[in-house]
Amino acid sequence: MEDLHFYPSKIKNIFFLLLAGTGAVLFGILTISGLIEGVWIAVLLGLLPFLVFGFASYRLLFGVFRLRSYLTLTEDELIIRAFAKKDPIPIKWEDILGYKLITNSGKQTVEIWLYNEEEYDHLLSAFNQFSTDSFTIAWGQVKRKDRKKLAYELDRRAFGDTWGTKEDPVG
Repeated sequence: MEDLHFYPSKIKNIFFLLLAGTGAVLFGILTISGLIEGVWIAVLLGLLPFLVFGFASYRLLFGVFRLRSYLTLTEDELIIRAFAKKDPIPIKWEDILGYKLITNSGKQTVEIWLYNEEEYDHLLSAFNQFSTDSFTIAWGQVKRKDRKKLAYELDRRAFGDTWGTKEDPVG
């Protein structure tokens, strides 16, 4: 089996970078104007959004020029390179029990269930700081044109070449 690489959409990240950059500039102007004029409520109302939009711009800037793939499917494992993490998360195919596409507040994620979750606990705590107790793939980070291929390859690699065929007792 060949290694497959799935990259996030550069166009989407550039669009979000422009939005975040514009927000950072506008809230920065509000904050600086408040400082100059001595209007402390403007400083307080502008500072937190400026920091949030500035941090988002910083992260998106690196996301636009990122050379590594978001997901890599090798013969032995699924490798997730989360946007906010430096170290990749390798998950062996034989450890995957199943997965499910979940829509929550308009965002789709693929939740991955494992046979032996204890083996991956140390990776999970570093991976999902704010969300569930399982590994997830942000479906929106995969280019639309690649989503069908990713779903097929996840099925084929996690459940075998006979998945969905006559030889497969489930299919």
